[in-house]
Amino acid sequence: MNKKFLVGFSVLSVAAAAFWACGDGDVIVRGGDDELALLNYGPPFAEGDEGNMKTLVNQAVAECMADTTPGGCAAKMEGAVDVIPPDSTGENGDTPASSGSGSTNHNQGPVVNTSSASVTPTGSSGSGSNTTPASSAVVSDGSTPDGSCAPSPTSVRKGNPVTWTFTVASLPSGSTARQIMDYNEMVNAATCEWTLTGSSEGTASQPCKTKTVTATYTTPNSYSATLKIRDKVINCGSVRVNGDPIEGCSCKPTSETVDVAKDASASWNVSCKSAVTKYSWSGATGTGATGTMSLSGVKAETPLTPKVTVSTAETDSTITCTSPAVIDSDHPKYEISEMNGKMPVPAGENTLMVSVGSYSFFYCENGGSDMSGSSVTCGSNTYANATTGNNNSGWYFAVSCNSSAVVVNLTAAGKCGVY
Repeated sequence: MNKKFLVGFSVLSVAAAAFWACGDGDVIVRGGDDELALLNYGPPFAEGDEGNMKTLVNQAVAECMADTTPGGCAAKMEGAVDVIPPDSTGENGDTPASSGSGSTNHNQGPVVNTSSASVTPTGSSGSGSNTTPASSAVVSDGSTPDGSCAPSPTSVRKGNPVTWTFTVASLPSGSTARQIMDYNEMVNAATCEWTLTGSSEGTASQPCKTKTVTATYTTPNSYSATLKIRDKVINCGSVRVNGDPIEGCSCKPTSETVDVAKDASASWNVSCKSAVTKYSWSGATGTGATGTMSLSGVKAETPLTPKVTVSTAETDSTITCTSPAVIDSDHPKYEISEMNGKMPVPAGENTLMVSVGSYSFFYCENGGSDMSGSSVTCGSNTYANATTGNNNSGWYFAVSCNSSAVVVNLTAAGKCGVY
């Protein structure tokens, strides 16, 4: 096991000297690549954070000593007695001597003493063997950065950009310093190979640390993407590319009023100016332009607003259906039980049940407030401001009607009746 760890040194004197020490007895002067690597790692490698650096050194040494395989890191480090700081004097001002028969080490950076060899930095004197490896880069365990990728937005009009984003998976809590160093090195060094099916770009290759790539699509459809990092392929989901919008759509109930005491279901019809080829209902059942909903368990005054997604060859559009008035004739909230009566009705939308039998007109009046903007729905007909005027009793309107349930939407409280 070629276990590398950073030999302890004061962060305050990094500019003077720093070395990478290896379990096989080699000492490597830190090069420019290592400087870049340290800059990329971020916390806990922040400049000036001497306490964290000491912790990482201790972790690295502990990992080395835990490797008890024959010829492993612990065996190579057996007999280590000293880690000399990068100055020519010891803690008390004494000049430390290098191990072996070589000369004293002056300002040469840290030295690791082992039982098998006295190791000093290249260029210093000593009788021990000096070896400088060809590379001082951080050793990776060969694994691949893990994570996920997805588009934003997930639905877009043709010609508009889509951003695909790579999200790096977090390292588990309790990761060792070596694992953090390796993983950060992999994320910073790895290349993300994007396959953007159906896009104008087709493919993209860039450093994974960039994290995002932009794609454009000119043909409506659903398109997927994949991301390859070394030996790992990640599926990124799909984006829906729509064409021109669908125009002039509405979804209206077939009856303006449904009675939960008598009707088994409510139904809606969809109409669009564009040529629709597919209808997908949510909250109602239907395969075409008509959807139905069961009224089992539905209470009076409950809004019924299913949705339907209409599709053309190029695009989708979702419509929210208009709710009918939901009444319960067995338990009416407002009931007109006599001809020419005046039932007090509050402002807003309310359903009035009429139990007098056949009648000709429905009317509402107010004692002075302007009732313009009010409406009355009788059967399948809706009247707005019908015959609104001012008589001796104030504002009123009257409509031709003969329905057992009338829905009024008054802009001010009034009184309603039939005659």
